[in-house]
Amino acid sequence: MIAAVAKNASPLTMATQEHFGDGILHPPRTRKHTLELLIDIAKMVDPWDLDKFQKAAKALNLSGVHMPYWHDWICACLSIFLAGEILHTCFKFSANHPLKWVKETNPVHSLQSLQAMMQALSDFHSFKDTIVAAEVRKGKNGVKEDFFIPKLELMQSFEGTIRRLGTLMQFSADTTERLLIMHCKDLFPRWLDNESMEIFGLYALLTSQGASLVNAIHTEDEDVTITNPALSWVSHILPDEVKSVHGPRPVRNHFLKGILSGDALTAFQLNVTPDYKSLSLAEIHTKYTLPDFDRVLTDFIHHSSLANSKHTHWDPKYGRFQVWNKFQLQLHSAFQPRVIMPGRVVQAYPPSNDFPLGNCNTILIDGPGMDDSIMSHVTQVRLIFQPTIQQGSDVELPACLSNLLLYVQYFCFISCPEDHPELMMWTVEHVYTHDANGNCHRQGAIMQVMDATHAVELIPEYGEAVDKSMTSATCLESYKCFFLNNFADKESYHVFSTKFV
Repeated sequence: MIAAVAKNASPLTMATQEHFGDGILHPPRTRKHTLELLIDIAKMVDPWDLDKFQKAAKALNLSGVHMPYWHDWICACLSIFLAGEILHTCFKFSANHPLKWVKETNPVHSLQSLQAMMQALSDFHSFKDTIVAAEVRKGKNGVKEDFFIPKLELMQSFEGTIRRLGTLMQFSADTTERLLIMHCKDLFPRWLDNESMEIFGLYALLTSQGASLVNAIHTEDEDVTITNPALSWVSHILPDEVKSVHGPRPVRNHFLKGILSGDALTAFQLNVTPDYKSLSLAEIHTKYTLPDFDRVLTDFIHHSSLANSKHTHWDPKYGRFQVWNKFQLQLHSAFQPRVIMPGRVVQAYPPSNDFPLGNCNTILIDGPGMDDSIMSHVTQVRLIFQPTIQQGSDVELPACLSNLLLYVQYFCFISCPEDHPELMMWTVEHVYTHDANGNCHRQGAIMQVMDATHAVELIPEYGEAVDKSMTSATCLESYKCFFLNNFADKESYHVFSTKFV
């Protein structure tokens, strides 16, 4: 239906009914190919002459929809984004076909062959003639000698789909279909007799109150919401005896009063009162163990002054700093822009007894690359601060110092997902530099908090064995290489599938 192809053709590949059982992964059915066919048909047949247009479309294995809703999605291709549906394509296919065949024939698969999906699929095609010979492949009219099963052909695309989109379980319709059966299909017969009267009563009530439902759903979709949609829906379909449902805390909308990024797509929130109201440069050195902080801050002020042609007399050596231990970063959902995601806490705690090397989180931040173009960097936030002016001073802070600032330390990318096909993750490592005295330490930089775009998770590359003295409080500071966890959630997977392609 979505792909605008007929039921005797695959929505993902160029395979048609006679190819469904051949066990071959056919070329992808691209957006360009489908639209070109529709254009060619429209040149010969008027699309609004539905009967003639559909007959011409069916001859080319199309459904007859002359303007699919995705026709103007320039960068989208169904062969890529149309995910296999695991409930129907896998579970129901297995129950409806292979399970019945295996019950009537000797099993042809070993436990070892089932460990790899594609190997099992290959084994099936190797031995499918046994099923035909045993005459257990049956249809409504008796024994069949073909395997023209659309779901069987779709399974050829599962390997590629999983590599592009991650586990297919996240796209399963099992949960929603079960809810539909429980709360709609099973209840519908009880309502059938009174349905017409209830609809008429509802219409009469709305009309008597002058209410209009025109564009109501569209308007609702455009409104920004901070309500958890799933939890809200569940609360409405609960049985009468259940008065409440417990769920996560309501999402606070930091876009209303927080700090907004330049494109207004990211909101930041931090406490009004800083954790440290007035620290000197020396105190920051001691407390946070940042050997190059003063040099990096001086470079940041110098480069900002050159860019803005505004110089400052404020000297960081004698200045004071407000410091925070954490802030919150909030985004809109990449899949439902009107839904505001829960805020992610980004921490930058100094070393302590519980965290001897500090407790500092990692984020994606937009900054200049090697050619001065803006690119995304993986960084660790080591300090959240803002310079202050002593009361009574006539020195003014330049614009570059009047906003909330971050001292971050860089990671660099050393391999891409294709280098580790068994993991499909990016790999990063700490970046080091040498100071004027030849001492080696991690490379840092000053960035504005509004340059942060996403909170990210890193997994240490432990090697063959994990040091028993290692803990979650020290591993981020003790290892050199890390995997960038793009499977943390659907939002993270979307970011790394689009931002780093």
